[in-house]
Amino acid sequence: MLTSLGINNFFDTYADFPDSFKGCCPYLLASVLYHLPTLQQWWPEPNHPVWQSKMFIKFSMPQLSLLRQHIVTGTFYDPESQLTATGVPNIVRIHARFDSIEERLINFEHQLQNQNSQMNEKFEALPEKISSELSENFNIENQQMGRRDFIEFQTNIQASFEQYVNRALSHNASTAERSNEQIVNNSGTRDPNIYYWGGRFHMIPQDFNFPTCAAQNMWTQWHLGIASQNISPLKKIYSHYITDVPKGKRYLVHKAKFVMDSVEKIARVNGKLRADQVIDSTNCWEIWKFAFGEYLKLLYSAEQLAKPSFRPDDIYYTTLHKIHTKKTIINI
Repeated sequence: MLTSLGINNFFDTYADFPDSFKGCCPYLLASVLYHLPTLQQWWPEPNHPVWQSKMFIKFSMPQLSLLRQHIVTGTFYDPESQLTATGVPNIVRIHARFDSIEERLINFEHQLQNQNSQMNEKFEALPEKISSELSENFNIENQQMGRRDFIEFQTNIQASFEQYVNRALSHNASTAERSNEQIVNNSGTRDPNIYYWGGRFHMIPQDFNFPTCAAQNMWTQWHLGIASQNISPLKKIYSHYITDVPKGKRYLVHKAKFVMDSVEKIARVNGKLRADQVIDSTNCWEIWKFAFGEYLKLLYSAEQLAKPSFRPDDIYYTTLHKIHTKKTIINI
């Protein structure tokens, strides 16, 4: 078929090829035509340089497709050309396997996302179900339950809900083969304020912006968290979850830690906080009032502190960090 069409019509400067290379041309052409559908997927635009080659100018796609039907694949030996067909190269098989694995991983990720979405819907619906269950069981045959019975029933419902949440979280973690790193609270148990985005667990929502605020507000959020957003103490970000914060905002975490640690150290040096004692809701503000006052004395002069316009409650932790780091000598 190539002889009748003229093999010189498929290759530029075919007449100048050495005779030994001319024998390779039918095999080169067969390789190109065999993979023609793939080439069309790679370069769908008609003005691509590939489609300006001589064979694609001289012959139509139906003509080339007809030739393609006569290609024989496999491993064999041609005594005339003394060439052996090697079949599909190993690298092609490897790429095909990688493509298959990538497709399976993408499908798996979509399944996890759907599963997580369904789990969230169940979580949202659960409180309503519990309320309905309580209202239905609060009265039995028009007889009001005793207080002891009701408290016991309420405790059982809450325990069931906690078991359900723990099972769901464990299932998600094992299915996705995530890191076993957990957000923990002061008692060493799993903190319920965790979020799932970007393929793993986090201690803050994906759209959370690390706050720039007054130092006293940061002190509370640093040690107690942000209850309105179900966020654990922000100091855990620095120790375990710094990557939850975008790179461009992590400097705020470092500044906050610098100032919060300075205030805490003052409390410990002055005996307001024992070495084995942690800062929690029972001592947070008592420690702050004393230690923050002493901290300000190190950063500001007595004249500055005495000014009526001086408002310590409005000073941002970023401002304190700037003043502190500019001081040559501060003994804490």
